[in-house]
Amino acid sequence: MVDWDAVIKDDFAVPKGLTAAVDELAAMLTAADPMIRDGRAYEVLITWIRRGVLDDRLTALGGTMVARLSHAEVQARTFAPLILAAAVDRDAAADRHPLRYRPAITDAIASRLHLAFPAYPATRA
Repeated sequence: MVDWDAVIKDDFAVPKGLTAAVDELAAMLTAADPMIRDGRAYEVLITWIRRGVLDDRLTALGGTMVARLSHAEVQARTFAPLILAAAVDRDAAADRHPLRYRPAITDAIASRLHLAFPAYPATRA
């Protein structure tokens, strides 16, 4: 387990075991405690995404966040699009593959809208 307060205090230093750290942060985004979710997980992930620390992990992180769009916890559903938006922005800024998330995001959002509003198509046209 990472000491996230120390990471933040050390200008968002990247700990050893980055993959496990990212998994831990992604799990923390579902926490009911806003200090864990907003003050640690979100801040660290957004900072690392914007700095390019997670460039080689954006696809996996994006997949995790798309799955979160249908999570039982409202905070998980709320933070997923914020992380997705940051990942897409970083991907575009780094001139990598700016459209690679679009189909998955669009399908996931369409599916959620279809559940709330049955007249809305369940998938992209």
